[in-house]
Amino acid sequence: MTESGNSSIKPITVMEMFENTVSEVPNEEALFFECEGKWKGITWYHYHKYTIYFAKALISLGIEAFQTVNIMGFNSPEWFISYLGGIFACIPPVGIYPTNNPEISVLITESSNCGCLVLDDILQYRKYEKDLKKLKNLKVIIFYCKLNESELKSLINPYVSIYLWNDFLNLGKRSSLEMDLSYRVKMQKPGNCCNLIYTSGTTDIPKGVMLSHDNMTWTVKAIHNSYSNILADRQRFVSFLPLSHIAGQIVDIFCMIFM
Repeated sequence: MTESGNSSIKPITVMEMFENTVSEVPNEEALFFECEGKWKGITWYHYHKYTIYFAKALISLGIEAFQTVNIMGFNSPEWFISYLGGIFACIPPVGIYPTNNPEISVLITESSNCGCLVLDDILQYRKYEKDLKKLKNLKVIIFYCKLNESELKSLINPYVSIYLWNDFLNLGKRSSLEMDLSYRVKMQKPGNCCNLIYTSGTTDIPKGVMLSHDNMTWTVKAIHNSYSNILADRQRFVSFLPLSHIAGQIVDIFCMIFM
């Protein structure tokens, strides 16, 4: 990547950027969300901890480096954690528009070599149900919605494992894969693929675009350098842009983890 305009910005990975912020303000609240009519917060410490749990759970299930984790759902803390957890595990995240039809959804999951699919409800699962046998590399589907026992049992199939969100995080929490995760983190360099963005499919079938770590971190630093003089510190943003789009990822995820 050519760093035009500011060659003094040292290329780093997204993991380094995230951990720098966590080390500086571990007890400040990073994410806010509404639950049953009340607003709750997640600190930077817990944001990082859940991200690590997610990453270790991916590794424990045998999902290989440079496969992908696909995320289809509306904006939520689980979306953010899945996204960064994939990056930590060297399993690049891919956002899928919740409005995509079954054909396009399956096409993206298959072409991106997806090993883990994160969904926010059963309706999104129905888009994949008849094609699970076709998705040879898909190992696990995770739901971050509430499902009762009968609903969960109805999803059991011979092709992929099904997890609820908290059960998946607990899988990572219980695992002893710190060295494996450390290896996955260290194997990634600034110029390596960080995430994949798929085009909308407005004019043709969606195509995947690989974006590097230094692409993400340089862009965020450039935005900060351009606007820090007119923005107060510790801004709060409402996450409403589609996180499947690079604009949403840059503003809502990456800019917020840069101090």
